[in-house]
Amino acid sequence: MTLQRMVMVAALLAVGLAGTACGSGKSEGAPSGSTSSSPSTTLKNSGYEPFTPQTDPCSLIQPEELVRQGLAPLTGAAEQDDSGMQTCRYQDAAHSFVATVTLFNHRGLADSYRDLKQRTIDSQGVTVLILTDEPAKCGADLVDSANVAQFDFEPTPEAVAAAALPTAQTWCDLSAPTIVEAGKRLGWAKPK
Repeated sequence: MTLQRMVMVAALLAVGLAGTACGSGKSEGAPSGSTSSSPSTTLKNSGYEPFTPQTDPCSLIQPEELVRQGLAPLTGAAEQDDSGMQTCRYQDAAHSFVATVTLFNHRGLADSYRDLKQRTIDSQGVTVLILTDEPAKCGADLVDSANVAQFDFEPTPEAVAAAALPTAQTWCDLSAPTIVEAGKRLGWAKPK
């Protein structure tokens, strides 16, 4: 995750925690002084929950879709951290991380991600929210009511040179078809 992306997520988390802190301090379903040994899907104070339904983040982008961007050969490796975020990091043969997909549920704040966008790309019923829009970098989100799918593309200089993008085009323009396909795989394409 890029520094810019981490700052935006931290800001959203701070807003969410501030909103919770302004509450009554006791939730309706809160146990009174007892602890439970059963695992919880909500992680304490993280603001995040696991993406629902359970989805393998590496299933959203096929390596051959990234090859079309000049990134090859690629392997994807999935991981889940303690915050409930699931991540798939794609790296090339030289072990450079060139693409990352992160999935999480941010109930109550997912809509806030729409406000962070620089622009949107609408295609095939999928709305891609562009957050980082540069010739050699792309940060984009897909958002439904509570789930967020984040896509970060940081191609190698060789891949950028091979893509030979026209001056007005950014890496998000090149990546949008791949992100749209991921949105369709999630079932988030809206009929026209």
